[in-house]
Amino acid sequence: MKKILFVGLCVLGIQGCTTPYQNMGASGGVESTIIDDNVFQVKASVNGYTQKSVATQYAIRKAAEVSKSLGCNYYSAINNTSQSYDQNTSKTNTGLMTEDGGVYYTSSVGTRYRLVKPSSRNTYVCFNEKPNTVLPGLVFNVKYVLSSELPSGSGKFKVPNSWR
Repeated sequence: MKKILFVGLCVLGIQGCTTPYQNMGASGGVESTIIDDNVFQVKASVNGYTQKSVATQYAIRKAAEVSKSLGCNYYSAINNTSQSYDQNTSKTNTGLMTEDGGVYYTSSVGTRYRLVKPSSRNTYVCFNEKPNTVLPGLVFNVKYVLSSELPSGSGKFKVPNSWR
């Protein structure tokens, strides 16, 4: 009986050390930076007592909050490490497009971003209407993400195993 009580207290003690969903601090958390009208970065970090996949879940949640504050209903993670820029066009086609074997978002100034699966550190773009040119799973619905429980609870919203 004492062993069961001891193990239970240890589990509760370790659980209490996990990083909560909070603004960035010494023990981790989330932060965001708005880059453009509908483009922003989100970073999430967790301490050693928290699973790394939780940081991704926190980042997805923060992205939903920022998207909502920008008046958007949907958002996607984009790759901000490989961009292309075309200055020769007089009219730039903006929005999401499928081309060159991938899905890309092109901003009004011609910067092109490839859509990627989200991680704990991503750049996101948000939309008012659901894009129909992207594969399912690459576009998040703000309403559903915000109505889901955080990972520290019983958790309805989970990162798919393929993203880990």
